[in-house]
Amino acid sequence: MGAFISRNSVVPQQPLSVVAASAVSQTGTPKPNKSHKFNTLVPEPEASSQPSQSSKTLSRADLRVQFLKAVKRGDVAAMEDLLERYQQPRPQSPQPHEDESEEGANEELVNIRGMWESTPLISAAQYAHCEAALWLLSHGADPHASNEKAVTALLLASLEGLTPVVLRLLEINALAIEQVGVVYNSAADVNVRLSPLLAASMNGHGEIVRLLLDHGAAMNQQVVTTVGSGVATSATISGGSTALLLASRYGHAEVVILLLEREADYTLLDGATDSSALLSACEHGHEECAMLLLEAMTAGHKARRSSDMETEKWQAANHQGFTPLHFAAANGLLSVCKALLSALKAQQQSLEDEVLATAFVNARAGARRESALLLAVRKRQHQVARLLLEAGADAELADRGGNTATQVLARNKQDALLQLCEAAISKSQRQLSAESPTVEDVLESTDRGLTKEEELRGAESNGADDPDPAATDMLIDVDQR
Repeated sequence: MGAFISRNSVVPQQPLSVVAASAVSQTGTPKPNKSHKFNTLVPEPEASSQPSQSSKTLSRADLRVQFLKAVKRGDVAAMEDLLERYQQPRPQSPQPHEDESEEGANEELVNIRGMWESTPLISAAQYAHCEAALWLLSHGADPHASNEKAVTALLLASLEGLTPVVLRLLEINALAIEQVGVVYNSAADVNVRLSPLLAASMNGHGEIVRLLLDHGAAMNQQVVTTVGSGVATSATISGGSTALLLASRYGHAEVVILLLEREADYTLLDGATDSSALLSACEHGHEECAMLLLEAMTAGHKARRSSDMETEKWQAANHQGFTPLHFAAANGLLSVCKALLSALKAQQQSLEDEVLATAFVNARAGARRESALLLAVRKRQHQVARLLLEAGADAELADRGGNTATQVLARNKQDALLQLCEAAISKSQRQLSAESPTVEDVLESTDRGLTKEEELRGAESNGADDPDPAATDMLIDVDQR
């Protein structure tokens, strides 16, 4: 018998017990499974092609194995048949049946433990079999059970979008609404730590997100999603990912809208990268999510005082120095770039604000020390490049390798943008010339200073030759006395 690989595990699952050579196959036809975003590691287990035999030839251990197979196939008819066989009284025998002494022989079939200590309900949710999961719940399956990875049926149902199963679990007061477990993310080929709310947000299941929030899930729960030896399986640690961060990263605008309506905290940063939800949406090219977040972050915005040097939350950079403008420029998110520059202009109330705005536009980030304009021209995002040049981006600002936006545009033969760069450079030079004094101005100022100094010296000299009459009178008066 071949091994099974769980959809939420990187370790192959071995059969629970050795089935006798006379084990019969189940006749139920596997139902087609929906496509999964994160749990597509292996195909569904298929029914055995062995000829069927009398149910009397199956031991209880064999029935348990066949039942778990039927659950993973989502074959409810086979599950019903196997449960009926399992509950039939066993014939009396002078010798105790070999499998009756096995551990779990008297355990309820709907709550037996498989690989990773998963119950049939957990497996049904893991393989996204909604009908099988509901059948198990109606036949006494434990809704609170978790496996050795702290994974519950509620977590997997939230991940897979099984709304009826989630609703049923919440109706019977499932206690694991914020429990964190480790599931396999096949899209990223990594194990990831999630709670039910984070799992639903990550996969974009808006209705499940709403149900979880309505039943008391913590909206701003932070979970360190990476799995490591130093991270407790069920711990919730400050500084991890949130539902809003994950929904923004994966581009689920419906979930972002819902979370913002519930006043989710958009200032919380991802603990691994120091990225905000806005920056994460820009980094992964999700324009709609970025616009929703930027609108929320700048709504009712008050002009910053000149004395307030704190960076606005929507301007915040990650641990490598990249801002939302860097990623929006690189990914060609023209609307986001326009909105960012508009918000930047709206907060300028003084010369100091203008200096800070220029620094934001020309900020360099990453190991290559690239500006937003340089990223845009390298990615051939020419509309964004034009917008940045018109906003005063420095085309002569070099990266660590000495490359400038002007040089890149020249290599790409973008003559129109080159002319815009030259015009911007000429304008900047004229402004510097107007602000800086010429040589003639310096000489003239020096001459004026020397002339004034000579006049002062002459006045002092005249004062020494002609004493003050009032002072002379005072001296005469003293002598007379």
